[in-house]
Amino acid sequence: IPPKLLPSNTLIVGTNIDELVVKGIEHISKHGEKFNARAGSGQQAYNVSYVLTNPNNRTHNLREQAALKYLARETIAYCNGSLNVNEKHGLGDAAPMWKRLADQDGNIASNYGYYVFHQTLPDHPEMTQYDWVIQSLLQNLDSRKAFININQVHHKKFDSKDFPCTLGMQFYIQDNHLCCTVSSRTLIS
Repeated sequence: IPPKLLPSNTLIVGTNIDELVVKGIEHISKHGEKFNARAGSGQQAYNVSYVLTNPNNRTHNLREQAALKYLARETIAYCNGSLNVNEKHGLGDAAPMWKRLADQDGNIASNYGYYVFHQTLPDHPEMTQYDWVIQSLLQNLDSRKAFININQVHHKKFDSKDFPCTLGMQFYIQDNHLCCTVSSRTLIS
């Protein structure tokens, strides 16, 4: 029996984040595959692309009050950029689950703010990945090098409880607009 092929790409378009979330959940519920993992079971969809047609509508309003508090704390932790959950304003302040995901030294891998705004380049220690994106596009509006890596080689540990879902983000100019493509592993509902 041949291996199961991935379905063709599904495009979900919305004018705001809430619309994309609702459409995404509907798609996963209708077309997703069930799975069992160490952390539990769920449903996932492959090859889904989301397009936000109005980038000014990027606030997620479907969250309940407690989730909004978490979102605010998570955003502060991302800006702080610490990979240690015990540091003040780190992800451990956002939710206790991050402390359960941390390694024995209190470190986690999923503070995306670290990779974007704090991690510097080996050959340019004064430059973050965010700076790299800006400089790449300033030097060449057609650049395809304006990329931020999130999931990295050192994350590949079988005993890790925290593995970044986002692989990376590519920025590019198309039709005089700044565009961003985010590559992520399986979407789960």
